[in-house]
Amino acid sequence: MLKQEAITYKQKAVLILSEEQFKSFNDENLTYTVKFLSKDPLSISDLVQAFKKHDMDKSEKSIYRYLNKLLKLKLVAKAGKRITSIDESDLISETIYFRSAKVFLTKDCKECPEGVACPEYIVASSILKNVFKDKEVPAVKLAILGNKLNSERNKIFIDLISNADPETLEQFAALDWKKINFVKEFVGWLAISLKMDIPDEINQCCQ
Repeated sequence: MLKQEAITYKQKAVLILSEEQFKSFNDENLTYTVKFLSKDPLSISDLVQAFKKHDMDKSEKSIYRYLNKLLKLKLVAKAGKRITSIDESDLISETIYFRSAKVFLTKDCKECPEGVACPEYIVASSILKNVFKDKEVPAVKLAILGNKLNSERNKIFIDLISNADPETLEQFAALDWKKINFVKEFVGWLAISLKMDIPDEINQCCQ
């Protein structure tokens, strides 16, 4: 028996999840399907076996339903075809599926609207009083600084992870959500501190 795969889909490095896409992971079946597709393209019959290895019996009809939902959400894509040769006259063609991106990232909190003192920045302003030697730092100014730093940090991180080597992407994609967010925050803030003059940004904000 010979198998040959023709991959026609070019997998993205990173996908920033929409709210609808993120909520879909509340469905355990969809979560497992995406997880099984994290390394190699799989057919429906492959996914049946993958579920079985985790003591979950799923019919091909169920797997097709999960894939259809994930295709509509653009979390999964049709990777191409697998041709299996049983003998010279018997060929089997199967569609194989892949995650649409190697790494899924959640969106950050929405930016605080310009000129608005959002609750989180009001609290931050109070906490930072000792840092600024009891100087009152308006929450509106902190929000402007926060929006700027968060936007730049996200751009830097996405650029770094998009250009990471395949092995690093593989390791990153294997982490759970909490660890992915930790790496995103840690690397993002470390990288931005090397690129921007953070103390100067703070002084300009808080003058």
